[in-house]
Amino acid sequence: MTTHIFDLGLGGIIYILILQGIFTLAVGVAAFLAITIVESVILRLLQWGDMWQSIRDSLLVNFVTTLLGFAMAFGVFGFYDAFYGVPYDPGEIIPAMLVLLAITIPIEGLMLGYMRRRSAKQAWTASLLINTCSYVLLTAVTLAVPFPSPW
Repeated sequence: MTTHIFDLGLGGIIYILILQGIFTLAVGVAAFLAITIVESVILRLLQWGDMWQSIRDSLLVNFVTTLLGFAMAFGVFGFYDAFYGVPYDPGEIIPAMLVLLAITIPIEGLMLGYMRRRSAKQAWTASLLINTCSYVLLTAVTLAVPFPSPW
């Protein structure tokens, strides 16, 4: 662990927070794109539509659930912790991901069913499969990536 000594503490803190924010944003964008690709391929394999329809549907449902995730994070943790992350115990990651998966499946299942006018069984099966794969990926990234601490 590297320790930085700053003459003016606030400048150092702002510097660390900016670096952490850029790193967190880059990981978030990369995860969003990876999840969209994985979910698009799964939707295509389920014969949801052609590849472009699958990509569009995946982008849309993930965009909406990502916005809802930001809203939940701000509501639960407040601005600072939602943006910069909260210290966590790795033992809490899997239960937290299971809760988030349980919330995401119905949201995306309803959206997929509405967008494509598919049967509830098709929409919920698609949502269950794409989100289970996505949350396995998200959990692996969350446990593997050494997110920097601002302190």
